[in-house]
Amino acid sequence: MEIFDFLNAINYKKNDIIRDDPQAVKEYHPYRINKFLSQNVDSVLYVNEMNLRPHCDVELQFDYFINSLRERKRKAQKWHVSESFNDIEVVKEYYGYSDAKAKVALSVLVDDELEYIKKRLDKGGFRNG
Repeated sequence: MEIFDFLNAINYKKNDIIRDDPQAVKEYHPYRINKFLSQNVDSVLYVNEMNLRPHCDVELQFDYFINSLRERKRKAQKWHVSESFNDIEVVKEYYGYSDAKAKVALSVLVDDELEYIKKRLDKGGFRNG
């Protein structure tokens, strides 16, 4: 699943994909969802409520957005999903590091080493869509 699967479920479809797919909980990134939704006038206050409650579970935040926001097409400014964000996630998973340690490790790793790590973490399968 990608970020846009979650955003489509929140904005249009109103289906609970987190309950349907247990693996989706690991792929849901509250920061990225909040960043996208906060760029819209009608959803910024809802996002602010979630920012005030960072201790909430991913499932709870997703349910809050699905049930609180009206079905609507929400556009946002184009924002680049940094490749380094994905690289940091890879380094965190491979070494078991925190965000800060992963950023330091990423500054030391060369491209070949990063590609090797990505290949080692590749779980196979295929992507729908």
